[in-house]
Amino acid sequence: MAGRIKSGDRHEAIADLDGFLSDFRIGIAPVDDNLARTAMRARVDYGKGFGTRGGLNFGDCFAYALAKQHSASLLYVGDDFALTDVQSALAR
Repeated sequence: MAGRIKSGDRHEAIADLDGFLSDFRIGIAPVDDNLARTAMRARVDYGKGFGTRGGLNFGDCFAYALAKQHSASLLYVGDDFALTDVQSALAR
């Protein structure tokens, strides 16, 4: 998909993304007030540059918040999420 955007065919890239989301039944989660607050708390508690042991970037904080909001586990690589209170999908 990214290659199509670089080559100039933006409309085809959007169609590819739509097909990918549909084929794999991927939904886009809306960011409401509660999710945004949970993501900000994650940033303060586990984010890079906040004097914590965690190393979550801004996008990671939203993944954390979504997992917490839905009482879900996360599939991740590395230690950044291991230092949080979110459960690893591999631990189940």
